[in-house]
Amino acid sequence: MNISVNRAELLKAVVNVSKAINSASVSAVPVLGKILFSVEGDTLSVKASNQNSAISVKVKLDSSDGDCAFLFEAGAIKKILSDAPSEQVTIYSTSDTSQLSLDYGVGTFMLGTDDASIYPDVLLDASGSPYKEIHVESPSEFLIGMARALACSGQDKNRPQLMSVLLDIHTDAMSIVGTSGIVLSQYDVKLSQPSEEQSEVVLPANIASIFLSGIISDDSDMHLFYNDKTIRLETDNETFTTIVLDFKYPKYARVVEQLSKTNSFKVDLLPFVSSIKRVASPNSKVDRLIDLSVSQSGVVASCNDIFSSYSARENINATEITGDAPLECVSLNFDLLASLLKNLTSPQVTFNINGSSAATSVVEEQEEGSTLKRVNIIMPMAKKKS
Repeated sequence: MNISVNRAELLKAVVNVSKAINSASVSAVPVLGKILFSVEGDTLSVKASNQNSAISVKVKLDSSDGDCAFLFEAGAIKKILSDAPSEQVTIYSTSDTSQLSLDYGVGTFMLGTDDASIYPDVLLDASGSPYKEIHVESPSEFLIGMARALACSGQDKNRPQLMSVLLDIHTDAMSIVGTSGIVLSQYDVKLSQPSEEQSEVVLPANIASIFLSGIISDDSDMHLFYNDKTIRLETDNETFTTIVLDFKYPKYARVVEQLSKTNSFKVDLLPFVSSIKRVASPNSKVDRLIDLSVSQSGVVASCNDIFSSYSARENINATEITGDAPLECVSLNFDLLASLLKNLTSPQVTFNINGSSAATSVVEEQEEGSTLKRVNIIMPMAKKKS
């Protein structure tokens, strides 16, 4: 066996697939701490897995003397490739079948290896119904939606159904949804080809976060394949496969559809965030609340923290204030609101306040005529009494 490959490209592949390795899976199945390298023709496939997901990356070889497969311990090969000073590396076999040599021009590393056949074929050929394929028009929009859904997904282990991200697939678009029960994000992305049917695919949030770890670039040609057991994402050179969760996601669409617009106003996003940061209590040991009061005369952000004897108010520079009620006031958790706003990209947003006990929505500007829903929702908080 003798292969030659660009060191930087191989290192990038090793770093990306290593994101699938976790300590829990390695403790249960020690070989999952290794990376599988498979040579077929002039292509090297680099793969790592855990018990629920797998990442595979293809690298172009400069030369190869035949098909083969081998295993390296993930940490060792990553360090060697990081330290090697050359542009090219050559991996070749020796008389010792338990080792392979990695030549980097001015030196050679000897690495322990194992029979590749012991590596489990996690998920990539998982049984299930036939795969359906969808084509996402913009990978960058998919990543934006995924980031927002993950920011809103739940952390409460007593509500595991909320520790997930929903891909709600429609005919011409896909809604990416995350909710903790207090905040919710729905971000629609266009499909470049109509979907065969409407489906819901639910991913564990901790696994879905790998989507944001660099395995997808903005200019990738991205395809999604899914069935009742797994979902597989493919780009030009990468493949990411993970389990899907077998439960019904909360009926988020009902919340979105029931939103009214009792009072609304538009603000420039960055100045608004600066305003609520100034007003929020710096000392509260309980949930920091921001009161937003809306009337035809203007919008005011205020805080009255009875536990630290702190209070503040600031007039918000808002436009397009609408509503019939003489005054609406809603109390929102500052930290949750700031986290929700941090992931928005539009320079202006519209707040729709639907009363002190109903959901408040934050909507970004969209192109005229767009039917895509991109809405963020935060539930009000009850004030604690002294």
